[in-house]
Amino acid sequence: MSRKTNQSARSGHCLRSLLVGIVGLGLSFSASAANADKLSFNYLEGDYLVVDVDIDESVTDGPDSLSIESDDDDGYRVAAAWEFYGHFHLFAEYSTASNDFDALADIGGVVTSASGDFDVVRARGGIGYGWPLNEQWTMYSRMTWDYIELDDIDVAGVSVDDLDDDGVGFEAGLRWLLLPSLELQGYGRYSDVGDLEADDGFDDDLLGGIVARWYVADLLAFQIGYEYGDIQSFGGGLRFRF
Repeated sequence: MSRKTNQSARSGHCLRSLLVGIVGLGLSFSASAANADKLSFNYLEGDYLVVDVDIDESVTDGPDSLSIESDDDDGYRVAAAWEFYGHFHLFAEYSTASNDFDALADIGGVVTSASGDFDVVRARGGIGYGWPLNEQWTMYSRMTWDYIELDDIDVAGVSVDDLDDDGVGFEAGLRWLLLPSLELQGYGRYSDVGDLEADDGFDDDLLGGIVARWYVADLLAFQIGYEYGDIQSFGGGLRFRF
């Protein structure tokens, strides 16, 4: 009886160990799946933005000159992405922000100053692909169509025709799940219409950015980000993943 009791005890212990191992493995798989989901490209997000259009230029034409300097102002941004067919994804984003400017003109020796404002409207959309390196790292790239518009231009109370342009762009970045609740993202991108020239409309530009996301729930994160370029933006908001 003693031998059978010991064997039964050992069998029970082995069974409990096996069950604990299976449960632990399942939890590990669940955590890995949750991490992978956080690095997916299925999301909706909205941000409050502060945008600075870097205009501090002087244009001369013989004896005449015009200098323009702009100030930063605020607006908002919305974006969404949807993953399909493996690791491809479609994405789109839209932002608008107001900006003020001061102008000083010297025409034929007559100096005139004026102030005004305009809205910077930007939109991007395209297709991307992500390369999961492991549970914590994902690289991605995107081909984009970029659009920009200076809307509701007002100079000293006088409305001016809107100015807009569009072109292609490319983005490459890296996402890092530093902690289960903290993600860092860095990227660089090129845009045919990323720069505003006072004397030549829109020009191409290279931009770079960094974003931090703190997941307060499995599907919801607070985020804060900064993008550097001739048009700079800083903002924060929410991301909802699905």
